Amino acid sequence: KHMAARLQLKSLDDTGRFAGYASIFDVLDNQRDIMLRGAFSASLKAKREIKLLWQHQQSEPIGIIEQAFEDDYGLY
Repeated sequence: KHMAARLQLKSLDDTGRFAGYASIFDVLDNQRDIMLRGAFSASLKAKREIKLLWQHQQSEPIGIIEQAFEDDYGLY
C-alpha cells in the first residue's frame, strides 16, 4: 500500500495543542518504509520526554508531546 496525505489541522486550542497520528501502520511512506505494529512500544515504555521536532531536526524542537500510544491504526 502507498498513501500520500496532506496534513489537515482540524482543531487547535488556544494554547496551540493538537492531536493526531504521527505514524500509520502497514503503509509505505515517502522514504519507502513501512511501520509495523509494535514498532514504537519499547520507546514508549521508556517514559522519557518526547520532543516535537520540526522536520526531524533535533536542533529544532517546537513542542512537547504530552501523550503517545500505539493503537491498531498507528502511533497516536
